[in-house]
Amino acid sequence: MLIGFCMESEEVRTLTLYGRAAAVLLVVLMAFLIAITGVPAAAFADDGDTGGDPVGESTDDTDIATAAFSYAAVSVFSDLTLYIGARVDDPLTVPSMRFTGSGRTVISAGTRDGDLWRFEYAGICPQCMSDTVGMELLDGDEVLVSGEYSLSQYFDDIYHSTADELDLNDEQFAALCTLMADILEYGAAAQEYTQYRTSDPANSLPWTASEKTSLQLLPELPPLGTLPGLETDYIKSATLVLSNSVRIRFRVYAKYADRLIISGKDVTEAILLDECTYDGGAYLVDFGGIYATDFDTVWEVSLAKGMTDVFCWREYSVNSYIASKFHSSNEKLSRIVRAMYHYGVSADMYRTMSDGYMLTDEHDWGPVS
Repeated sequence: MLIGFCMESEEVRTLTLYGRAAAVLLVVLMAFLIAITGVPAAAFADDGDTGGDPVGESTDDTDIATAAFSYAAVSVFSDLTLYIGARVDDPLTVPSMRFTGSGRTVISAGTRDGDLWRFEYAGICPQCMSDTVGMELLDGDEVLVSGEYSLSQYFDDIYHSTADELDLNDEQFAALCTLMADILEYGAAAQEYTQYRTSDPANSLPWTASEKTSLQLLPELPPLGTLPGLETDYIKSATLVLSNSVRIRFRVYAKYADRLIISGKDVTEAILLDECTYDGGAYLVDFGGIYATDFDTVWEVSLAKGMTDVFCWREYSVNSYIASKFHSSNEKLSRIVRAMYHYGVSADMYRTMSDGYMLTDEHDWGPVS
């Protein structure tokens, strides 16, 4: 399970447990290559030993395969996932990696990445960006090499690289620095909102203040339409659920309807099979994970009876929620939605400027679990 948090319309903070991370298009990650993660990979020193940051020493120098960490990469458009590349010299070794951090332990099976192995640490919540993640490269139960890292350390490493090292032009590198600063501001705002490790905010790196977006304008929203529905059948949407990705939570009252459609996709069967959470006469349905570059995308939710009779629909976007809370009297809520908006704007700007970036159109559809 991933521990996220819910931002309710009544501005009451609620902890929410749910799983089923958004589908992510994976491509081969190599050092200093911009891939689906949207940002370059940071290379660790590899001089035939285990030198470099964040690698540690082998636990034994006799019969254990020589190994070292090679690179790190982070997905920033779709979710918050840390990818670690590692070298294992013994061709017969099939390694795994144990990640430990933020109160959980994750064992990641290795995936071949050319001559390296790639490991994935998914489910990083925004308030956990500055958390240290312990990493142990394993051959069975034997620890080949260990170290630690964090998302904030990754962004700092990239910031102190050069555009040439990252194979970017100056404009792309400037856009990347703004994106990273806005992500870290989003992390710090999430820490304040959830009161999680506020003594070590993600945006405490010296360069974030000068690089982050200073824009304070409201999101520009297209006109949103609503067909109210019946007295017993209607759709209410006023909540964002934030974990390692962003979801809109729809509260659906459906006594008469027999079909639920989201942006043209009939999700009725999937939701019923997953035993959607039922609360106070309403079904709670999460739609996600929504990419930062899709915060302005308008989604239509419809209730229907039979194959053709759509009698109730509502349009909504992440920016709809952001705009409604932009000037909230709850300063913590106002700060986090502003940070989210800036994150979306800078992510879209960097994506536009990055050659070869492909955005998958896959989304995860499902109930609260």
